[in-house]
Amino acid sequence: MKSHSSIRVAISYLKKQKLLLGSALFWRSIHELAPMQVPIFTGIVIDGLTNEKVSMYGLNWSPESSLIVLQIAAIGLLVVALLRGSSAYAWTYSSAKLSRNFVTELRKKLIEKITFLSLDVHHQYGPGDLLDRTLRDTATTRAFMERVFVQTFTSFLRMGYPILMLILIDPILTGIALSVIPPQQLISRYLEKKLHVATQKSRESDSDLMSAVKENLDGIETIQTLNSEITSIDRLGGKTDRLEVDQLHANRVTALLRGTVWLLTGIGFALTWWRGGLLVIDKEMTIGTLVVFTGFVKYAYRPFRLFTGIVKAYRRGLVSLERIHDVLDTPSSIREKQNAHPISISKGRMELRNVSFAYGSQPVLKDINLTLEPHSLIAIVGGSGSGKSSLLRLIVRLYDPSRGSVLIDDQAIDEVTLKSLRSQMSVVPQSPILFSGTVYENICLAKPDASRQEVKEACRFSSAQEFIERLEDGLDTYLGPGGTSLSGGEAQRITIARALLNLPKIMLMDEPTSSLDADSEAILLQSLLELKKNMTIVVASHRLETIRHADKIVVMEHGRVILEGTHSALLERSEVYRELFSNGRFTA
Repeated sequence: MKSHSSIRVAISYLKKQKLLLGSALFWRSIHELAPMQVPIFTGIVIDGLTNEKVSMYGLNWSPESSLIVLQIAAIGLLVVALLRGSSAYAWTYSSAKLSRNFVTELRKKLIEKITFLSLDVHHQYGPGDLLDRTLRDTATTRAFMERVFVQTFTSFLRMGYPILMLILIDPILTGIALSVIPPQQLISRYLEKKLHVATQKSRESDSDLMSAVKENLDGIETIQTLNSEITSIDRLGGKTDRLEVDQLHANRVTALLRGTVWLLTGIGFALTWWRGGLLVIDKEMTIGTLVVFTGFVKYAYRPFRLFTGIVKAYRRGLVSLERIHDVLDTPSSIREKQNAHPISISKGRMELRNVSFAYGSQPVLKDINLTLEPHSLIAIVGGSGSGKSSLLRLIVRLYDPSRGSVLIDDQAIDEVTLKSLRSQMSVVPQSPILFSGTVYENICLAKPDASRQEVKEACRFSSAQEFIERLEDGLDTYLGPGGTSLSGGEAQRITIARALLNLPKIMLMDEPTSSLDADSEAILLQSLLELKKNMTIVVASHRLETIRHADKIVVMEHGRVILEGTHSALLERSEVYRELFSNGRFTA
């Protein structure tokens, strides 16, 4: 069923490209038919030069001279060459355009799907696997489209024409020549199934290696500081060996398939020459006719000999299409309801009612009842694993609670459109994420039409303006992948500027000052106190300076809210809160 669904993806594309497909099929047919005329002209030359009757397309005639035969053959071969050359260009170009358009369209669909997939699905597949499917699996479908759809459709003509000519020349000899085809087809069908399984296993091993290599590259600093290079190399070596074994097994099946085809068609050739030679000896067939016949036998066998390459492309392409279809067919756990409406955030008041949440079977948040008042700075504090980051992700609806509801200005966020919700929020992640491009492009990610003055204002609030002005090209300075040319604090300040640019109604910040020095933190904190007049700011933090200035502090432990209040009130009334300081949970 999965294979049928995958093939339907390709067929649905071909239906939209009828003209291009028709052009590819037409010129491929000419390309296949043209050289099949060569045995005809070769045969008449041989018969003409030996002063025998000449047979051409089943018609016998006696030429006046050998020169006429040579002229006809030469003109015919020139026409064949012209058709062969022009059709080679035309079908190669149209076929390449057809397949490349298919790959491009498929890749765009996959990128769009992956971009909108919920985080739990991303974690299920992993970035390496999704990257492999987006780049290599889609690339593999190019050969699938060219060799399978275009070449297979013309293979009926490629087989039918020479077989028809063989029957016209000698039906009995044709039966002998084609007697090897049925057993060859039975063997091929058996080996095809084995090849599909072997190809699936090989692609899985290939994808596993891709994921492992990406993990190593992402964590190369950790690997080197832990002095675990050899362990890492051994781990990748094992996966490389596994891939080699699986690919070799697939190649072995392909080799067996190819070997049986060539063996059986070779036997067919031997039988044809033996029986045809006897006919020539008995004067029942001319030498020229035998040359024509064996030439057409070669073309009749050719599709079967090329069949192994097509089968390999078909199986590899089908496996890749199945892997692509798996992702395209995977539903996102975060989905808009049919009657979802745009949210209207006027105040920015947030409420969590009886909210519980789990990653799979692992409980993270339990029975959270919490109200976050508008135009205030709220600090969420607690130890590692207490659920601070998860709570922020629920508010922006990167995940849905397993129980309970999240409301903003008395509107349940699972009842509104995601675009309207997230367009009025900004999130500063714990680890700053930057992309290849200029500083300006990175800051403008959520608001591409922002003016330079707006960007500079956002940089001023995030305390990024000073260091950006020191860069060689200022806002136009190009940043490498992940912003590797910047320090952690500089990257974090650009991330904060990006979040502030959109002037959101709600700002969610996960440890925003963890990489900042004291001066930068003080500037940012002063900015937040100024900005809260126009927005609600929620900060997950363990920094004392941020916590002290919060209008409300929410203390979490083991996925539950255990305390709420201001810093001074909690210090005065709560022994638990005082113990958090004495245990070193908060840093200056």
